[in-house]
Amino acid sequence: MSLKNSVLVMEQADGVDRLRLITVDPDAIPELINGEHGFHIYHVRMLTEMILRQLKKNDPSFSLTDEEIVSISIASSLHDIGKLLVPQSILNFPGTLSPVEYDIVKKHSAFGEKMIAEAEAEGIAPEIVGYAREIALRHHERIDGSGYPGGLRGEEIPIYAQAVALADAYDALTSPRSYKQPFPQDIAIQMISSGMCGVFSEMLTDCLMKVVNDRTLIEIRDRFNKTNIVVADHDQALTKRVFCTGNIRYITEEFLDTAFPDTKVVLLGDTHLKSHDNLKVFRGKGTSVDSVFKTYEFDAVVYFSDELTCGTQKKSDSEELREVLKCIRRTKRDIKVLYFSSLDTAYVKRNDRAIVSAAKEQLCEFYAKEHAVDIRVVRIPYLYSGTIKNDFLYGLFEQLYKKGEVSIDKSSMAQMFFLSCTDLAKLIARLFENWRSGGGMLTVNDEFGLTYKDLAESLVILRSDATVEFDESIDTDRLNVNNKALRNQYGWFAQFSILVEIEEEYERFVAMQKESATTLFTRIRNWVERHALLVKCAELALLFALSELFVYLTDSAVLFAIVDFRLSFIVIMATVHGLTIGLGAAGLSSVAWFVAKVLSGTHPLTIFYEPTNWLTFVFYFLVAAVCGYVKLRGEDKLRFMKEENRLLEEKLVFTREIYADTFREKRELKKQIIGSKDSFGKIFDITRKLDAADTNILYLKIMDTFEDVLENKSICVYSVNEESTFGRLQVASRDIIGSVSRSISLQTYASVIDGIADGQIFRNTELIPDLPMYAAGVYRDGKLTTVIFIWLANKDQHSLYYVNLFKILRDLAQMSLLRAYDYSRAIYDKQYLENTGVMNAEAFEECIRNFDNLVSRKIFSYILMEFESGEYTMEQLSSMVSARIRTTDIMGMTRDGKLQLLLSQATPKDLDFILPRFESMGVGITVVQKG
Repeated sequence: MSLKNSVLVMEQADGVDRLRLITVDPDAIPELINGEHGFHIYHVRMLTEMILRQLKKNDPSFSLTDEEIVSISIASSLHDIGKLLVPQSILNFPGTLSPVEYDIVKKHSAFGEKMIAEAEAEGIAPEIVGYAREIALRHHERIDGSGYPGGLRGEEIPIYAQAVALADAYDALTSPRSYKQPFPQDIAIQMISSGMCGVFSEMLTDCLMKVVNDRTLIEIRDRFNKTNIVVADHDQALTKRVFCTGNIRYITEEFLDTAFPDTKVVLLGDTHLKSHDNLKVFRGKGTSVDSVFKTYEFDAVVYFSDELTCGTQKKSDSEELREVLKCIRRTKRDIKVLYFSSLDTAYVKRNDRAIVSAAKEQLCEFYAKEHAVDIRVVRIPYLYSGTIKNDFLYGLFEQLYKKGEVSIDKSSMAQMFFLSCTDLAKLIARLFENWRSGGGMLTVNDEFGLTYKDLAESLVILRSDATVEFDESIDTDRLNVNNKALRNQYGWFAQFSILVEIEEEYERFVAMQKESATTLFTRIRNWVERHALLVKCAELALLFALSELFVYLTDSAVLFAIVDFRLSFIVIMATVHGLTIGLGAAGLSSVAWFVAKVLSGTHPLTIFYEPTNWLTFVFYFLVAAVCGYVKLRGEDKLRFMKEENRLLEEKLVFTREIYADTFREKRELKKQIIGSKDSFGKIFDITRKLDAADTNILYLKIMDTFEDVLENKSICVYSVNEESTFGRLQVASRDIIGSVSRSISLQTYASVIDGIADGQIFRNTELIPDLPMYAAGVYRDGKLTTVIFIWLANKDQHSLYYVNLFKILRDLAQMSLLRAYDYSRAIYDKQYLENTGVMNAEAFEECIRNFDNLVSRKIFSYILMEFESGEYTMEQLSSMVSARIRTTDIMGMTRDGKLQLLLSQATPKDLDFILPRFESMGVGITVVQKG
């Protein structure tokens, strides 16, 4: 029997499980194999074989033979056989599993291994059965130890089990399911390589990328997609009519087209949109939610919380939400409900807004459990718009536009977490297309890591003379969000940051301001321009009436006997409005003259047959024609000049646009370089941040830079004494400052010190307690001077990429520290009093200011003590004090000649054992400051 397309199956007969080999025709893959979809089993089998063959090609020392590789790929067919013992109600549950349910699912690996071991395997090679048992048990292990059931790491997991796990993950991502559409190949590989599906061997991942485009796999997948699509009926997934209410101010026509394509939408609330064929708008006044539900039937309801507007002062909309949920419950229809809550409840520190938001989320959960409302709660960042009043961004733009002075009621380093409406629209579409019934909170994660300082830099770009102020007295709170369900289950993640759209939003704001600033005169002029013909006719009638009135009033006045008001009327109208209006005026004047003659007693036939009477008509029309012709000539000349001016203006505009595009591209390039948008930019930006001559300030900058780039808040920096026996804490991340030692013995961390020798990076792969996850050292002339610890690391930070990034940062920090050491040595004589270790007053004051900055960040503490010299000289006193202090403590002289001692990383609780150290000196000691 050829093993080329063979798979291993388990069948039950007479209550006994038996293993046997079957041959699969790629053109007719069975619907089910071992309880799984046949394509999945066959695809994993073929992909496993190709990955292992590619691995052998890359590494000739790879020990598996071609026959063993075939056996392994056949054995992979039973990798999920243990799921047959897991209750189908749990396996097919459409929502999020509880921890207990998930633990049951995880047992399928152990179930599978036991089933294979107990099955009859007559005629099956023992090595295939052995591989099948190991694969079933280990195909959910991950090399970082995060897998199950054994939490094995690295080489503890058989390489063939790792290959099957990788093939299984890739197939799951790229295949359609009843609850999702397949991810594109490039996105699937990115998700695998980034660790979103667990950490895989980089060597195997590289093999996967080289074989996924193999013609055999592509042909199999194409045939499958044409004949065996298992995605749920798309027409059933689409909604036909949607009701949107709540904070709908941010909804635009483009938003609706993206979020609800080919769907009729009903809006209730404050919105600028107007009704049309696919949109019905109720602005809330006089329209209740209940009346809307009685009028329309909905397939879906979307409610936007008021808290989605940053800093909103509106009263809670809890009652409005409750009314919507009550109406949904009464309809007795299957309605999909999306409730978009804010991230206020995700902040570490709770406030009143968080309590209100949490209450509304609990209300949704109550209706889901008690009344079976099919509702999904999604926590999203604040929305923003430059054209909506009372919006956060609108307020900033208003300050920027009017005064150029912007005040932000936030700390500059606080997280700035906003979501683009474009991204939100795509998220809504993705959620409805891949709807999953059941509870479970979905959360939008921070994809950009921006702070309000980044926003300030963008505002300055919009207006070069702008100034931005922050309220640094406000503590910087942080978000506790790490929910990857949207990316893993729906393939969605935010793509547009607020900084990307801020320029466009500002342009819309400025245009709106200019439009609202138009005067009454401007609006009248615009109306006249839109109704030009009507205005001309009105002028013709009004001036004709005035001319006839003047003729009537001056008929007997000798003074006006030689004045022809009708002729003046014709001249004015023809000169102002041209030939057509002028001839009309001539016609009206002729009729008026004819009527006047008849009223004066002249017979109409006499007027007609008397030639001299025709002169009046001829003269009127001749004057109108001449004046109209002159007007036309002038208009033609003016039109020609305007056309020339327009062409010149277009050339000028074109030139300006080229200049603007060039300037914008130059600015974007500068932002990419300085704003850390690529590798060179990061190096440039980090080098710029680590440019400090004072080592105390440099330690702080090192910590800030490492926190920012590594996205880690567990950084410690220790300086090492000259004997390399212990380290003194210089700075530590705010989150761990109270739990780390202020002084460490290098002997205690001998394994760490050995691991960082020769510029290496220590990795705590064994997860040994009381040791940092990562460590690096800074060396000067072969001696260790500084140690940098990273105490904590999440699953995404256990990768070779993260280690290399840490190493690059360490190298940049080392260059800056060595430069600072050289600078300190060069200016030592200028900073310290001769023959002492005492700083002069100016340098000591600067040192205290630097330490006060660290204290304000709540990452440092110190005690300042003052000594009475008595009969001792400054040299004698400094010698006595220096024998009792640490290398990180600093002695300095005040302006009035007193000796002070700054004890770094010391707290008031330490005074009980610090003061006795100096009592034997026989001098007075005063505690001046406790920082």
